[in-house]
Amino acid sequence: MTLVISAVMLPQERLNRLQISGVLLGVLGVLLVVGPWQLIGDPAFLSSIPAQLACLAATACYGVGLSYLRRFVSGTHNYDATTIAAVQIVLAFALACVLAPFSMLNPVQLNCR
Repeated sequence: MTLVISAVMLPQERLNRLQISGVLLGVLGVLLVVGPWQLIGDPAFLSSIPAQLACLAATACYGVGLSYLRRFVSGTHNYDATTIAAVQIVLAFALACVLAPFSMLNPVQLNCR
């Protein structure tokens, strides 16, 4: 996802044939692991679509975040990439700590088939 988004957001990044092949192989690998053909006809399939889209959106956020960092932040300050990434993780942790009491109202239950 990051490779595709960086190719879109960063004009200097162009995908070569090997990278395109890697992206296609990755998509096929994800399809093989998820196995959507096994869920056809299963009523739980429709209820799992939002969760699958949320996972896809999360990976897209990684790609957008890294591409944004490279395009607009990197090179404008005297901070290296490790420092910027560490600050991002600490800020995300702080935000999660603030939101956790409001989002974790019920105990987590695992539904195993």
